[in-house]
Amino acid sequence: MAFVKKTWKDRISQYPNRRTINDGYVTKRVTVGRDEGNITEAGDPFNASNMNDLEDRIEEAINEAGTTYTAGDNISIVNSAINVTGFMTVAEAHAIWANA
Repeated sequence: MAFVKKTWKDRISQYPNRRTINDGYVTKRVTVGRDEGNITEAGDPFNASNMNDLEDRIEEAINEAGTTYTAGDNISIVNSAINVTGFMTVAEAHAIWANA
């Protein structure tokens, strides 16, 4: 299956921190805020900019996989196929062994 690049968008709402709580008897609307204590590592935000950067890097890696890489004089990789040259085949080796 081919990679399909997605363009991520940030969610924008009028009340992003508003929640509705229903305890079975009463429904109440509240506004919540973070209360995380000491933050030892801020980390990366989950947002459109970071996700689109990830999509770009995935697409670039997939596109690079379709190129040719050389791993020495006798080995190359072309479109995920490994090509080995300059060595005898198994059949050639077997024929030499059989005639020895």
